[in-house]
Amino acid sequence: PVEIAPPRWGMDMRAATCRPFVLAERSIRLDHLRIRARIRGNPRTARDLPVPRRSRTTLRGSDGDAPSVVDVLPDVPRTGKGGCFVDHCDARAAPTDPDGPLAGLTFAVKDNLDVAGHRTGCGQPTWLDTHPEPARQHAPPVASLLAAGAACVGKTQMDELAWALQGENHHYGTPINPAAVGHIPGGSSSGSAVAVAAGYADVALGTDTAGSVRVPASYCGLCGFRPTHGRVDATRGCVPLAPSFDVVGWFARDATTMLRCGSALLPPWGAWDTTFDLRFDGAIARDAFELCDEETRATLREAVARACGPGPLGERAGGLVEVDIGGGGGTPPLTEWWNLFRVIQANEVWRAHGAWVSEHQPRFGPGVKERFEGAGGVTDAEADEASKTRDAVASSMESTTVDEATGKDRFLFLPTSPGPPLASGADAQTVESFRNRQLRLTAAAGLARLPQATVPVPRRSGPPLGLSVVGPRGTDEALLRLACELGRALMERP
Repeated sequence: PVEIAPPRWGMDMRAATCRPFVLAERSIRLDHLRIRARIRGNPRTARDLPVPRRSRTTLRGSDGDAPSVVDVLPDVPRTGKGGCFVDHCDARAAPTDPDGPLAGLTFAVKDNLDVAGHRTGCGQPTWLDTHPEPARQHAPPVASLLAAGAACVGKTQMDELAWALQGENHHYGTPINPAAVGHIPGGSSSGSAVAVAAGYADVALGTDTAGSVRVPASYCGLCGFRPTHGRVDATRGCVPLAPSFDVVGWFARDATTMLRCGSALLPPWGAWDTTFDLRFDGAIARDAFELCDEETRATLREAVARACGPGPLGERAGGLVEVDIGGGGGTPPLTEWWNLFRVIQANEVWRAHGAWVSEHQPRFGPGVKERFEGAGGVTDAEADEASKTRDAVASSMESTTVDEATGKDRFLFLPTSPGPPLASGADAQTVESFRNRQLRLTAAAGLARLPQATVPVPRRSGPPLGLSVVGPRGTDEALLRLACELGRALMERP
């Protein structure tokens, strides 16, 4: 068994100044911290790092603990245009148990989740105006983190009603992606991802319907987790988008912190045994990798080979096989799964919000406007037919995530995104084309209601890339532990 140490690094690297921050649950000053940072192979002390600057940095403690990924960040505004937090409220909340297992951690909350005493704006001005009453109680995931000892630092920007993946809000602006300045942060949980990447919060809650946690995690160089559908309560204190796909997920800068949050968010929560002896069978989702551009495909395949080669993770893997996740059991090829997702999602979105849209005629931004216009035209009969095929997809994915010979769980490696994030301000045709490729990758876990974790793949240059692992239904805890080992293997084997 391998012990997963609690995270040691919780540093705010937005500026190399003498500002206090939390490290191992105690406040220290940056000029007193003695660490070595390797930036593109050049050892330097952290206090000497030039700021503002964007760079992927590997940090290793003096006691030899596992490295983690942090950012040397540009100046990212907290609110206003380019900011990651909403302007309409200051939704800070103290932990209900200051001595809980997450004591010392801070978290941010996507603005479609309720924080008691504050309004929920959903990234849409008309929604905010027509829902003036503050929330009476916290959404269950918010309450869970507060009860575990974490402190809430505010509510974050998002795409309108969570129905976009770019992170570009027509009304409130686009949060600056600190990991790839000039590139979109991804959405719809854009502000939550940026808040973590920029060091404003240790972790952040988001919602994921078609990729709204996984995509911004990949674009911002973070770890992100979409739990098994229904494991985390997304039915109370959460504005829905498409309920049969909606989950509450979370972001962290490292997989160990992501795991710690899982101990609070996945019921029953509490102190977990931090040792595990995971033996797993792995598979490369061949047809998913074919959806990537050539450079991304090569980079991510090489990352899987390195991580699962000689080393602690490779010793646990029962060998990698290549599979196509689409086309089995009478299902359509993977490239067509998004069409099923789109029909079911649009029908559910209109059921959830159609009456409000018809009554208030909100002014939506580009893309969101067209999606709402089309949603009302999807019939129940069309959605029912798509749902039947969805059941076949879920059954096929269930078979794919179990090794037929051994009966053991099989974890699928696949790209989180078909490529790096687009440049901000890309034309509509480019955005729509990339979005469609992106959704072909993220639809699989949503259709099958499976958990998916994404971890950043270290690169010497260029915007971030994410590598995902999908597990069988209900294996969230094992998947989070596997993500820890995967992140560790990728960082230790650059």
